[in-house]
Amino acid sequence: MKSGTSLFLVSLHILIITLLSNQQIFAQVNNLNLTLSNGKKIAQGSIEKLVGDSTKISSLGPTQWIKVDSLIEIKLVKKSKFWKRAGIGFSIGGAFGGAIASVTYEKPAPTPGSFNIESKGLNTFGGVIFGSFTGTLVGGIIGASSGKDKVYDLSQKNLEQKLEIIQSIIAKKTKDRKKL
Repeated sequence: MKSGTSLFLVSLHILIITLLSNQQIFAQVNNLNLTLSNGKKIAQGSIEKLVGDSTKISSLGPTQWIKVDSLIEIKLVKKSKFWKRAGIGFSIGGAFGGAIASVTYEKPAPTPGSFNIESKGLNTFGGVIFGSFTGTLVGGIIGASSGKDKVYDLSQKNLEQKLEIIQSIIAKKTKDRKKL
């Protein structure tokens, strides 16, 4: 395979894995589901701040203040790692597919009167395409199925314990935002 084609394929792989695994593009901000003592549920919420015994919640609807004592469950919904794992699978699959296709290539015996367009470079390119596709599927499936939601059962907690849990959620959120 010509070095220009190899360089193009490597550059394409690097570009795609960078785009697919960029956490800022796919970061989920509102990833909490909250259940209140009156049975009301707030989906895709985010705890913004804590003032006294109330917390500011932003969600798909309007921002609201909720008494901490009325919270009975907070579920931290897992962030999907589909795109990150699919990007890794794309790169690894493409590299292995290309390498295997290149190493296992055997030049066909010439047949009189026939025209053969098969080449090692074309075979390697096919291996890269097949490996990338397979790696993307496998990596995406693994990424989508990894991780578990974290559930905070606050129904048996007193106000002080609830406040500590909410402070820890806010601190983790602040820490995660600084990483980005």
